Amino acid sequence: MVELAPHFDELVESGRVPEQPLERYAFASMCLDRGQPDIAAELLPDLVEDPVAGSAWGLRARAAQAVLLAGEKPGAANRSDALQWLRADFDDYRQASRASSVLMPVDMVFAALLVSPAYRSVRDASALAALPARERELWQAFWDDVRQMLDDSLRKQNK
Repeated sequence: MVELAPHFDELVESGRVPEQPLERYAFASMCLDRGQPDIAAELLPDLVEDPVAGSAWGLRARAAQAVLLAGEKPGAANRSDALQWLRADFDDYRQASRASSVLMPVDMVFAALLVSPAYRSVRDASALAALPARERELWQAFWDDVRQMLDDSLRKQNK
């Protein structure tokens, strides 16, 4: 894999992106981390479906973050994709969490979702209130499930 960080600015300026899926994922993640969510939002959704990169841990959550941060305000389609990806990650990792007796790093990832500014538009009460009723219910159910999983995980730790 090519060292991307030293070439980041050059890649952004040229509009070139790495060809290999895992390198594109790394580049898109750097774009998110460096305040370029629009670039990440163009790259990450396609990678979710990629047979190689799609299995990369955290890819779906990063894709959700990118589409929610890109542009002025996330549209219904972006919010729907983000929820689908986050729900898929959550369902996968909840199964793993139930099988483990120790606090899993993924618990921390989902705990971070509860405070990350990237998810304000689909998490905060005022933002949720502005969503259509069905979409609001789906997002509220997701956040409730995340909180419940974290509570269960902490209870398991305190036994």
